[in-house]
Amino acid sequence: MRNYEVGHRKVLDHWFTARSSKPTGRIGSPLDRMRSERWRSDWSTELVDILSVLRHLTSIEAEQANLLSHVLAGPLINMAELTRRGVLEPPLHTASPRPAAPAEEMLPGMADVDGLEASPVNPLQPAPEQAVDPGRPSRTHGPRRGSTRHEPR
Repeated sequence: MRNYEVGHRKVLDHWFTARSSKPTGRIGSPLDRMRSERWRSDWSTELVDILSVLRHLTSIEAEQANLLSHVLAGPLINMAELTRRGVLEPPLHTASPRPAAPAEEMLPGMADVDGLEASPVNPLQPAPEQAVDPGRPSRTHGPRRGSTRHEPR
């Protein structure tokens, strides 16, 4: 039972360390430095409870491993399917649509996020002085270092 881990922590070691006279880990406030100098009687009850739970968990480890392998071998069900079948209720924030922001407050490329139709996009045309020569290979690398031009993500 001493080696039983949850979240890569040994449960008993962590429990004893939390009650030791020397604080370990992150100290968030002066209260974290306050420790009991003696074993408190309620710790005995806690320790018996922890040992009882750990004994039970270690006794069913094989059953838990078998159950986990069956669950992992089964089909995946996503949130949309659970909602469609009525297992999950839709989140409250989806119950009523939010009002769309005025066009002048809209970020570029975000017009259709709130249900508005996107405005037509005109393709970029190369400037006349940058016309592409079909016999010349095109540049495939990004902007020069130190360039102040920022590409949208």
